[in-house]
Amino acid sequence: MAAVKFAVIDVSDFLSKKQASEPEVAADWAKLEELYNKKLWHQLTLKLLEFVNHPSLQTGDSLIQLYNNFLTTFDNKINPLSLVEIVSHIVKQFDNKKDAVAFLEKVETKVKMNDEALTLCKVLQGEIYLEQLNDLDATEKIIEQLEGSLEDADGITPVHGRFYKLASEYYR
Repeated sequence: MAAVKFAVIDVSDFLSKKQASEPEVAADWAKLEELYNKKLWHQLTLKLLEFVNHPSLQTGDSLIQLYNNFLTTFDNKINPLSLVEIVSHIVKQFDNKKDAVAFLEKVETKVKMNDEALTLCKVLQGEIYLEQLNDLDATEKIIEQLEGSLEDADGITPVHGRFYKLASEYYR
């Protein structure tokens, strides 16, 4: 019980510091805190999907801090595909791209019950292998692994486009 209470205090502390240190987005941090405290997970997810694109968060490791100090406390309560969409912005801030792949593998275990989210996680790994690490073998393995599951999926999902973009980049 005490661990849960500590996490809540930790989150409030993190959000308060962010509000004080980043005046240009203080209102956004306050809104995140309000939604978090009210346990409005869907609204919080929508706000985060918008917030991770804010220009002031694109430098340094702001998004990694956001994930480690805030998102991890409720990532099991939000839509897995939305979580991976948020994570797709976070992985760009890893200087070491192998760490980014390892991070995606950790996220993969959290979203494995959702096929679309799992597929997007793998596509993001494939993009890093291809564009950053120039590891064609690893990219090919991911493409081959995903081809069958995407063909079996009902209809066309937003993940399909990203997969086919990765595949076309690889084959180019």
